[in-house]
Amino acid sequence: MKTAIWAIAALALLGACGAPSETTPETPVAEPPFEPDIIEEDDDLVAGGWAPSNAEDEIHAAARELAIQTVYDRRPTRALVDTVTAEIQVVAGLNHRFRIEMTGAETARNIYSVTVYENLENELEVTGFEQLQ
Repeated sequence: MKTAIWAIAALALLGACGAPSETTPETPVAEPPFEPDIIEEDDDLVAGGWAPSNAEDEIHAAARELAIQTVYDRRPTRALVDTVTAEIQVVAGLNHRFRIEMTGAETARNIYSVTVYENLENELEVTGFEQLQ
């Protein structure tokens, strides 16, 4: 009796393992990597990462002006803006980070970092302000 049970179990096991499947599993299709198409000039944009920005569109210009105005509002000065460099970060919208250097002697010039968030409706808001020097 035990031999018959073992034989039936062995046949069932062999039948389950060796039987060809009637349906073959579908080969997963690789999705193309995420490529933001927000700003054509910035080919190196990665979601969550910062990349240099050379955008010249209207929204970027408005974000730049808001960042400069924030510097003058928070740290009133007669110094002028010397150089502005920009980076961009893809989030649920865009973060524009500006490094703003003011005029003055190299050892005394003020440098600021201002982050401006652009939501999906192109509304701008200052979310970060830091004096670097």
